Amino acid sequence: MNLLNKFYPVFLNSALKSDINYQLAAGVISNKKLVTRPCCNTNRNYCRGTICGSIHAEANALLNHYGKDLQFDTMKNRWCLLRTKGKGKEKQKG
Repeated sequence: MNLLNKFYPVFLNSALKSDINYQLAAGVISNKKLVTRPCCNTNRNYCRGTICGSIHAEANALLNHYGKDLQFDTMKNRWCLLRTKGKGKEKQKG
């Protein structure tokens, strides 16, 4: 069974819950396993203090998977993943 067939029902059920006309769903898959819950596209004006028209399903899945490690860099006008380097708590932009 390929991955599309395996996860199709899960993503379909999630997409049908979207309140936007174009009902989409996405998730993060690693090693052939779904590591996040399926996320649908959502209509909101702000995401973590940044103005946006809507959140695509793929972006919503990444925001849910990486949590607070994903931040918007206003200087570069893009999203950046802040990773913990080593065992320390100091975070570096990556």
